[in-house]
Amino acid sequence: MPVEHDSFEDRLGAALRQVGGTFDPDDQTRLAAAGRAHGRRLQLRRRVAVLGGAASIALVGLGGALLLPGGGSGGQNLPAVARTEAPTASPTRKPLTVVDAMETLKNLLPEGKFSNESVTGVGLLGSLVYDDGKGLSTVRLSLVQVEPGSSLARETTRCPDKTKNPYDSCEVTRLPDSSVLRIVQEPGDGAGEKIWTADLLTPDGRRVEVSETNTPDSWKAPATRDEPPLSTDQLQDLVTDPAWDRYFTGG
Repeated sequence: MPVEHDSFEDRLGAALRQVGGTFDPDDQTRLAAAGRAHGRRLQLRRRVAVLGGAASIALVGLGGALLLPGGGSGGQNLPAVARTEAPTASPTRKPLTVVDAMETLKNLLPEGKFSNESVTGVGLLGSLVYDDGKGLSTVRLSLVQVEPGSSLARETTRCPDKTKNPYDSCEVTRLPDSSVLRIVQEPGDGAGEKIWTADLLTPDGRRVEVSETNTPDSWKAPATRDEPPLSTDQLQDLVTDPAWDRYFTGG
């Protein structure tokens, strides 16, 4: 009697053929479509992984500028990414000096010639000889920060003691911004020498002082003109000019 072979392989093949015969053509079409969709998803994941890695390299290499590869090819445009730049250091501001202050003084004086310019090593103090064509004169400048309410501040806002410091004229005026302006006219030590001084003190202690004479810058030099070159109104305009503000605020 012949022996029947019923091996596992035979049974598996038969089962597969049976199952395959039950598939509807529409089911096979859907199965193929699902396979293609799954393949596209896998491909998209690989592209995203590559894109992310390249973008990370661009971000590190360009200091924060995110550049996306393939931006010029077809496909969906990605939103622009703002570039992040490291803050730049502010340039160091050069401190203002008495030399700068003397240049400001010359710019504010009426047109003329300047000589014998002299400055001190401490503070903003200086002097020069000014020639407006009508005789030599000496102009001195002082910029000082004064403690408001101090004894020096009080002395600056009132006329000097005439018994100790004789003067021809002294006028103290309180300006609209509460600054105090004092203008003193007094004789000097030289023959016919006159010294006119405008002294401005602001409420926060900024003191601008400009004095002028009708003599050149030398000890007891004789007068070269009847009066100093600037009128009292010009002296007031000179010391109240806003050009001096930057010397107290650091420029």
